[in-house]
Amino acid sequence: MSRVIIVLLFLLVSLYGLLHVPSIQTWLVKKATTSLSKKLHTKVSIESVDFTFFYTLQFKKLLIEDRSKDTLLYAGSVLVNVNDWFFTKNNITLKNIQLDDATVHVQRRSKEWNYQFILDYFQDTTKDKQKSNLVLDLKKLRVKNLHFISSDYWIGENMNVSLQDLNVNIKETDFNKNEFKIEEINITKPLFSLYNYDGTRTPEEKKKLELETAHQKNEKNDLFVSIKKINIKDGVFMNDELTTRKKYTDKFDELHFSFDKINGTIENAIFKNNQLTAKAMLQTKESCGLDIKKLEANVKMNADVMEFKNLDIITNKSRIGNYYAMHYSDFNEDMKNFITNVKLEGDLKESKVHTDDIAFFAPELKDWHRLVQVNGLVNGTIDQLKIKDAYLKTNQTTIKGDLNLKNIPDI
Repeated sequence: MSRVIIVLLFLLVSLYGLLHVPSIQTWLVKKATTSLSKKLHTKVSIESVDFTFFYTLQFKKLLIEDRSKDTLLYAGSVLVNVNDWFFTKNNITLKNIQLDDATVHVQRRSKEWNYQFILDYFQDTTKDKQKSNLVLDLKKLRVKNLHFISSDYWIGENMNVSLQDLNVNIKETDFNKNEFKIEEINITKPLFSLYNYDGTRTPEEKKKLELETAHQKNEKNDLFVSIKKINIKDGVFMNDELTTRKKYTDKFDELHFSFDKINGTIENAIFKNNQLTAKAMLQTKESCGLDIKKLEANVKMNADVMEFKNLDIITNKSRIGNYYAMHYSDFNEDMKNFITNVKLEGDLKESKVHTDDIAFFAPELKDWHRLVQVNGLVNGTIDQLKIKDAYLKTNQTTIKGDLNLKNIPDI
């Protein structure tokens, strides 16, 4: 009996030793990826893997292609640190996930995205199984050199997101309840750009999607995310529309704008019931020359409104406060027709507006060089704007009363 036990122990130790050899680990993973490739009918490959038992798992050169043989996901390195007893406990603590040199490219030319086949596969493999009691508890996420590309030829919108470094410290995660509590996020050199054009969808498909979107606005969303602090360093935000003209160079171009040198913090951000609230303290500069030296406000954003309370904006020569909001029905569509579609609401108190700053939007004022003190309640769209209890003062001129401004900018 003792010999049998010794032999069993020897076999277990030998098995452990073999599985600890990187070449054996890589061979096992490649067998698994080959099997997965056949089931997904596409290419899934990993160049090498290193698994230190019960603690660290590292993949190198992970590649997943879509059904058109285009790259869906590539990662130079994926490193995962897990807790003890990885295979024996339902509570798995992912101490650290690190993703290096990753590219993700999602695209579609019809209603279906190029990653839908992966979602279908995992839905089919789990639909007959009971809900798992497995609990994943992620603590740290680190991403270096990420590039995310979304090419939506059907809608007509291309999105590019990249960043040099992302570091996330997580307090609590509950995937079953869709609740995530994050302590801090540090982002270095994030870039977010949008390019809009006419997509391939038919007018009937566009109308149907608009109805679906309007219905979804009222649907309950159980996702809850709270973030104590987000630090942004040297960010860029760009937005372009397909136009026959060139970009304006003498003023702000609402169809071709770029904000760079975005730095600052966002505190106590909460996403709940399809609404985001946070306190923002940012600074940035637009390519036309508009310098936002300070933007501080309590921000609220949802499908209907973007609101800034306790607002304090300092630009090149102006300072504006205290409340400002933009109301819209469809954010993307209404922003394209900002002057007529977006309803403004403001409470300007002790504000100082310089015509040199207004000239970025109305070049006709570039030779005025005047500072105007402003108070009043603002309401309406740009082309039909009302100011109640207005107080405007510049040099020796003072205006008090209620103002109705029509047909701006052709006043």
